[in-house]
Amino acid sequence: MMDEPRPDDDGEVADRRSLPLVQLIPNLVTLLGLCAGLTSIRYALDGWYQTAAALIVLAALMDGMDGLLARKLNASSHFGAELDLLSDFVCFGVAPGIFVFHFVAQDWPGTGWLLVLVYVLCACLRLARFNVNRNAPPPPGRAHFIGVPAPAGALLGLLPVYLSLRAGFRPSIGRCCRRCIWRQSVC
Repeated sequence: MMDEPRPDDDGEVADRRSLPLVQLIPNLVTLLGLCAGLTSIRYALDGWYQTAAALIVLAALMDGMDGLLARKLNASSHFGAELDLLSDFVCFGVAPGIFVFHFVAQDWPGTGWLLVLVYVLCACLRLARFNVNRNAPPPPGRAHFIGVPAPAGALLGLLPVYLSLRAGFRPSIGRCCRRCIWRQSVC
């Protein structure tokens, strides 16, 4: 039996055979950002912290570009939205967590890892909340985000790491991890 095109959530029939290339561009940008986030994990594990930090920033720039391209090219889709959220979790939840663990927290393997897990779980919950509320009308008086977007949360959480890389020293585990987790969990 051949697969029949199924209606999507809006009742329109999705025909996968006639998808123009232009509609794939935002998803390709999302995948490039995901590659940057995954590669930052590799560089953090190898001790190349400045490269890992630059790749997380690149992933944040790609994350901003994919949404902009999707709106400008009229190429928004449910698939693209889900792909973006999964990419955000890896790039702005998992990658910063592993980065911080290897940068400052591996001296305290139990406590450091627990703090990283809390950060990653908070990022996951933040993105899940966003996913559930994506189609809900915004609350009165708030036009856009509730809390800090995932890329901004990761960059804020990594700010002490960026500053210490710039200054050439490693901060204490307590200060760095507490700030990272506090910023993500509050947002």
